[in-house]
Amino acid sequence: MTGEPEKIAFIRARMPATTRYAYFNTGTSGPLSLAATEAIRAQVEREFTEGRIERTSAMAAMQARENARQAVAGLIGCTPEEIALTHHTTEGMNIVTWGIDWQPGDEAVTTNIEHAGGLLPLYAVRKARGVTVRFVDLHYGDVDAVAALEKMLTPRTRLISLSHVSYATGAVLPLAEIVTMAHRHGVPVLVDGAQSVGAIPVDVKDIGVDYYSLSGQKWLCGPEGTGALYVRFDKLDTVRQTFVGYSSFAGRREEDDATEEMIPHPAAKRFEVGTRHAPDFAGQAAAIGWLREEVGTGWAFARIRSLAERARERLSAVDGVEVLTPGTPAGLICFTVDGVDAKDLVIRLAERKFVIRSIRDPYCARVSTGYFNTEDEVDRLAEAVADIRREKRA
Repeated sequence: MTGEPEKIAFIRARMPATTRYAYFNTGTSGPLSLAATEAIRAQVEREFTEGRIERTSAMAAMQARENARQAVAGLIGCTPEEIALTHHTTEGMNIVTWGIDWQPGDEAVTTNIEHAGGLLPLYAVRKARGVTVRFVDLHYGDVDAVAALEKMLTPRTRLISLSHVSYATGAVLPLAEIVTMAHRHGVPVLVDGAQSVGAIPVDVKDIGVDYYSLSGQKWLCGPEGTGALYVRFDKLDTVRQTFVGYSSFAGRREEDDATEEMIPHPAAKRFEVGTRHAPDFAGQAAAIGWLREEVGTGWAFARIRSLAERARERLSAVDGVEVLTPGTPAGLICFTVDGVDAKDLVIRLAERKFVIRSIRDPYCARVSTGYFNTEDEVDRLAEAVADIRREKRA
């Protein structure tokens, strides 16, 4: 590869879904790369030809799991011992939210621009544990989030749960500053990182965050059913095990002749339960390897941001379009088109081979700019939106 056009062509050739249509929905599910697909196939083939209980095959499955753990840890700047492998972001949000030793009247603070994956666990502990859930209105994410969150804290606040990047507006919250403020008040922070990891640089140690949950299938372009939860090592014992299995424990301790106590695994692995699909782990590790080694994270993050800024500029120039995403975008651009229903816009763009999605609250359309997209695709998308707007007005 001798330059940017050649690199983009190389990437798109190895992510063939990106050449079938203008793929602007990575925020829901990213396109699989050839590297991830081949890793999944290889693991499936091994299980098919060797079986799944033969020692070599079983060891390969275990190694695939650990490879995925190490890949996630390397990407976000922590140790493998601080990573629990999950099925999705929502699972990680549940593990921590249910793991807090809530008492009736305790409070959790969140915002008005959160995904259901973070909100629903809060609603569940509100009903089951008598927790008060307090909402901070960040508008679209364009207010002073640190000050607004700090005003909502009380002596009963036990957790701040919020997104790094809002799925609903595309706002990037000042997470490090929020964590510093929260810790000053003795409050831990749980983060929904579904729209951040793979789209922007994330170093959990630099941020100082306590718990950080992420997806494998979105900006990391891995298989469905993959994710991870980071739990800072000194915070492991602050999250109770609420559902457990064989891999959750390191052994057992006999208390007396009739009683024995299971010893939790000393690492975040204690939050993992049961048998998992090894090909998914193989694909997860390969997807992260592809991003870091072939694409390059620095290049990918810069390109995602550049294309998002281009999308903001082009869409803002269309008559009747209002861009809702504040500040510097992370890859998500949310917008409305005057006189055009968001769901109808999604359908009409799909007919023109542009794949985007709609968001319920605020009700709008959302574009995700992946590193594999092209400037021409962004420009044609804006032109298509303008055409649909004119058709509606005619």
